[in-house]
Amino acid sequence: MAKKLEEMRQLKEKYEKSAKKAFDKVLSPKKTPSVTLEDNPLISAVVKVAEAMGIAVKIPPLRKLYSGENQFKLIAEESGFRYRLVELKDDWYKKDNGPILAFTKEGVAVALIPSSPTRYKCKTYEGEAKEVDGSLELSDAYVFYPPLPKEPVSFREMVKLGAKLIQRRDFIGMIVLAVAAALLSLLPSIAMQQAFNVWIPQNQSITILVVGFILVAVAVSRGLFTMVQSLCILRIQGKLSILQNSLLDKLLSLPASFFKQYSSGALALRATGFATIQKILSVNVITMIITTGFSIVNGFYIFSINATIGFIAMGLTALSVFLTLIIGKMQMKCQRKSIKMTNDISGMVLELITSVSRLRVAGAESRAYLKWVNDYAAQREVEYKRGKLTALLRLSTIALPTLCMCVIYYYVSINSISPGDFVAINSAFVVFISSLLGLVQALIAVNSVIPQYENTKPIIDGVPEVDSFKTTPGKILGDIEITHLRFCYYEGGPTILDNVSITVRHGEYVAVIGASGSGKSTLLRLLLGFEKPTNGNIYCGGYDLESVDIREIRKQMGVVLQDSQLIPGDILSNIAGSKKELTEDDVWELLKKVGMDEEIREMPMGLKTMVAEGAGTLSGGQRQKLLIARAIAATPAIIFFDEATSALDNRSQKIVSESMKNLDATRLVIAHRLSTILDCDRILVLEKGNIVEEGSYEELMKNKSYFYKYAKRQLL
Repeated sequence: MAKKLEEMRQLKEKYEKSAKKAFDKVLSPKKTPSVTLEDNPLISAVVKVAEAMGIAVKIPPLRKLYSGENQFKLIAEESGFRYRLVELKDDWYKKDNGPILAFTKEGVAVALIPSSPTRYKCKTYEGEAKEVDGSLELSDAYVFYPPLPKEPVSFREMVKLGAKLIQRRDFIGMIVLAVAAALLSLLPSIAMQQAFNVWIPQNQSITILVVGFILVAVAVSRGLFTMVQSLCILRIQGKLSILQNSLLDKLLSLPASFFKQYSSGALALRATGFATIQKILSVNVITMIITTGFSIVNGFYIFSINATIGFIAMGLTALSVFLTLIIGKMQMKCQRKSIKMTNDISGMVLELITSVSRLRVAGAESRAYLKWVNDYAAQREVEYKRGKLTALLRLSTIALPTLCMCVIYYYVSINSISPGDFVAINSAFVVFISSLLGLVQALIAVNSVIPQYENTKPIIDGVPEVDSFKTTPGKILGDIEITHLRFCYYEGGPTILDNVSITVRHGEYVAVIGASGSGKSTLLRLLLGFEKPTNGNIYCGGYDLESVDIREIRKQMGVVLQDSQLIPGDILSNIAGSKKELTEDDVWELLKKVGMDEEIREMPMGLKTMVAEGAGTLSGGQRQKLLIARAIAATPAIIFFDEATSALDNRSQKIVSESMKNLDATRLVIAHRLSTILDCDRILVLEKGNIVEEGSYEELMKNKSYFYKYAKRQLL
C-alpha cells in the first residue's frame, strides 16, 4: 500500500514539473487507468488551452479523478477556472475566438489555438498541430475563463493580468499603427514646407498638383488608420471583458459573511466595475500610444526647422499640460466621491423596490422618497461639479493651443523665418500640442479607473471561503457532531452560542426549538459554513468544516432557510436547477412528495408556470413546498429546515413529514409548531445560546421544564 501511494505521489510531481503531461481519460466509470500521462487526450488538451490563456492547471487527487464523475469538470474545479459550452458555427475558425477546448465526433479532446486572427491550429495529445479547416468535425466545444488571484493584488498587478490576455501580435499591431500614423502626420507639414519654399517660388504647378493628390491619399490613409484603430479597440475590449467574468466568479467564491458588509445594490455596481474599466483602458491606452508617436515625431520636426521655436513650443506645451493635469486631478476627486454616493443610492433603491409592499402597508412611501431624493440631490451636486470640470477641460484643449499659437506668431513676427518653414512649424505644432493634450486627457481618463478599481477592490481582495489546502471529501454520511461550540459575531461582542455540544447520528430526526434570539438560526448558519466558530469544532460526515471544502459538503445537503427564495423562472427550473440528470417525471415525483403535484397539474402551464418572489403567482405555502422539493431533489445526506413548513396547512404538513421519514438522511429542523416536532427522535431546547434540555417529546413533557412551558402555550 505504501509503495502504491509513493508511486501516486511521484506521478503527481512529474505532472507539476512538466505541465505537459496528463492522466489518462476515463470514458466510463467501469474503465480503469492504463495509459501513461503523455497519452491522455483530455488533460493534455486542457493543459494546452489553459497555457495559452495563462491558467495554471491542477490535477485532482487520483481517488477523485477516477471516481466516475466528469473529469473535465473535476479538473476545472481543482484548478479554479470556469468554462462555458459554445457552439462553433460555420467558418468559426476564420475568426479569433480565443483558445478553445473541443471534442471530435469520436469523443477525443483537442486544443484549438489561434495562430493568427484568421487561422487556428488543432493540437492533439500526440503533439500534432494541424491547420483547421471545414473538414474538421467537432461536437462539444468549451472556452475557459481565468480566475482572479486568491490573494489581494495591486492595481499594477491587475493591469499585468489584463495584459496577459492580449496577444503579442495585438501589441505589435498597436505599435506599428502608432508609428505609421505618426509618420503620416508629418507628410502635410513637409509637403507645405517644400511647396512654399521651393515649388511655389519656382512655379512648379505639376509638382504641386502631385503633392495635392498625395495629401488626399494621406487623408484617406488616416481615415483607414482610424478605422483600424477602432477595430483594434473592439478586439482588445473583447479580450479584457474576460476579466469581468473573473470578477463575478471571485464574488461568488467569497464567504457569506462578506455579503453582510455591503448592500445588494452597491455590490451589483462593484461587481460590474471591470466592464467600465476595460472600456476606458482599451480606448485610452491605444490613444496614448498613437498620440505619443504624434508628439515625438512632430516635436523633433519642429526642432529640426528652428530650435528656438522648438523650445518655446515645449515650454508652452508643458504649461498647458500642467494646467490640464490640475483640472484632471480635481475631476478624479469628484469622481471618487460620486462613486461612493452612487453605491449608497443603488443599495437604497434596491431595498425600496424589494420592500415596496411593506412601505405601502406602513404608509411610508413619502418618507422613503424623501430619503432617496435628499441623497440623490447630493450626488447630483457632486456630478454637476464634475461636469463643470469636464467642460473646463474640454475648453482648455481648444483655448490653450490657440494661445500658444499666438505666442509663436508673435515670435515669428519679430524674427526672420521663411514662409515655408513658418507654415510647416504651424502645421506641426498644431499636431504636436493637440496630440500632447490628447495624451494628457487619455492619461487622466486612465487615472479615472483608479476610483473604479478602488470600488471593486473589496471583491478583488476578498479571501475565498475555500482554499487549495482544504480536503476534498467524498460522499458523506449524515453524522453531525458539534463540540464545545462558542460563537460571537464580532470580537468582544455578545456571546450568541456558548459551549454547545450536539451529536446527531445518521438518519436521526432532531428538532431545535427556543425563543427568538436564542441562537437557533445562528447555529444553522454555522452548520452550513456561513459563519466560523469562535471556539469549538463542527463535524459533518466525519469531516471538520474548518479543514474541508465546504462546497462539496453543501452539495450533499438539502437546505431551506427562513429567507430562502425562488429563482425567477418556471417551476421546472426552480426544482431541477443545474441537476441535468433530473427528468420531468423525477420533478413530478418530488412534487408528489411535498403534496403539490395536483396543484401544479391544475395550472394551465404546469411545470412551465413562471414564478418569482413577489409576483403573487404562488401562495406562501406553495412557495415553501417548492423550496422543500428543491432541497430534496439531489437526495441529500443531511437536511436542514429553518421554519420551512411554517406556512403549510396540517394536511400538507403531514404529507411532507411522511415523505421526509422515507428519506435516508439526517434531518435537523428549526420550528415552533408542535405538529412539526411531535415525531422527532430528539428535541433540543436552546435558551440564551445554551442547550438547556434534550429528549423526546414524551420525555420533555414529563420533565415539566423549559419545553413543557413552551408546549403548554401552544396547547392552550
